Amino acid sequence: MRVNLVGTAHVLAEFLPLAGPGTAVTCIASMAGHKSRVDPALERVMATTPPDRLAAAPELRMDGIDPSTAYDIAKRGVQVRVQAAAPEYGARAPGSTRSAPASSARR
Repeated sequence: MRVNLVGTAHVLAEFLPLAGPGTAVTCIASMAGHKSRVDPALERVMATTPPDRLAAAPELRMDGIDPSTAYDIAKRGVQVRVQAAAPEYGARAPGSTRSAPASSARR
């Protein structure tokens, strides 16, 4: 979770001020995020919690969850995080925004 989701959140936040015309951001989430059934409330937490508080969010505790399920949830988190960041990146770097099965977003 800390590498997949929290790392992505930090990268998106740190690069946003540098975004401009022609900027492209690609975050790899794998198909695992698409097969994961995640509660919409948890998706909101993963998409919107500030990066510096994300690792400590109680909703993201994975105690007792098998590693495969935790991986799927983390990859779904990357997808929703990228989707949530797309409008801000789009405002700074006008152009097309895409989210493909592997959560690639281009601005």
